[in-house]
Amino acid sequence: MKRLFLCLLSLIAFSAFAEEVPPLIYEGKQLDEYLIQSQDGQAVLHYLSKVPVPQDWTIAPVGTLQNGFHEVTLLNTLNVPQDTLKGYFLDGFWIGRTPLNTPLLKRASPAEGVQELYYFLEKDTQLNISYIGKMTSIINEDQVYPAFEACAPFHIILLTENTELFKNQTLIQNLFTVVKSYAKTICPTISHIIFDATKDLALKEETLFFREDLYQNEDGLWIQKPETSFNNLLEKNTATPEEALAFIEMLPSVDRPAFIFSQTQIYSPFLLLKAAELLQKPIDGVFIVHTSPNHINWIDYPFPIRVNKLTKNKWFLIKGKITTLSDYKKKKNGLPLHKPAASLEIEQTFSCAAEYCAEWQNPSFILDKLEETLLKEKNR
Repeated sequence: MKRLFLCLLSLIAFSAFAEEVPPLIYEGKQLDEYLIQSQDGQAVLHYLSKVPVPQDWTIAPVGTLQNGFHEVTLLNTLNVPQDTLKGYFLDGFWIGRTPLNTPLLKRASPAEGVQELYYFLEKDTQLNISYIGKMTSIINEDQVYPAFEACAPFHIILLTENTELFKNQTLIQNLFTVVKSYAKTICPTISHIIFDATKDLALKEETLFFREDLYQNEDGLWIQKPETSFNNLLEKNTATPEEALAFIEMLPSVDRPAFIFSQTQIYSPFLLLKAAELLQKPIDGVFIVHTSPNHINWIDYPFPIRVNKLTKNKWFLIKGKITTLSDYKKKKNGLPLHKPAASLEIEQTFSCAAEYCAEWQNPSFILDKLEETLLKEKNR
């Protein structure tokens, strides 16, 4: 059934959109893309790597790299295998686990180490909507890119001038029903959907007027992530305390403290530091730390992090930006070069009474703190 749908999808795509599909658009200065041919010149692979790939490298086996499942080996000039890509391919791009046979629209690199591939799904001429999917590939530790990922999350963009559709919650829900049908068919086990809308043909992130970031809970209900969802065409409504409490209770207990910052996840500082190293820029997140018992300018858990000033020997819930600490600063502060260390720019912070800020896992405690915080801001 899945293959039948994808076949029909490709026929719909080409019949409804073939005359309008432009050549593949490339956007970005860090595309990290190399065109590698088979030895007979019949197949071309779009290989993504931060490490330069010589022009005389080839792929095997020979023959046309048609859309579908393949196992492709990258060979150097001595025909020694350098990499193997196994999975589905679309117009020479490796798309991993998800079979697709539909026009590609755009290749982009919005940031260093991040590659995007946009593909056409369907055009609804009555509602004036083009449904466009987006796949992403993020560079790994070996400085090469894994397959483009269409299902983690399933990311769909509605390109339309018909903004009236997004001013009514019933109409939005009807559109989400269509989005879910695509998601469930292309990605049967999907539990995370990003549903965007824009009027911009270039599909740029900054031009979105609507986004719903949704994940499915254990009961099968789709829950919106409020910190990453927005609708610029509707007035924002404040949730009631009961609604806020119900939402907090649905979050995993370890992530509940993040709600005070309108977030839904507590991050590992190790992961934030790794992302900062990879992207070479500060990375924002919410996390829990413990300060040094000896110094107001250092955090000692989970690893050394330099801060401007925090009370000694306490647990803190923090929203801030982590940056890698240079080798020079590690040496200056007597830290081992081979171990993680960072600096921290604090945006907001709360001190904690219990280890690992355990009291912040209580939904009622969080609501009380939120009310206290809002009252302080009001009285400033």
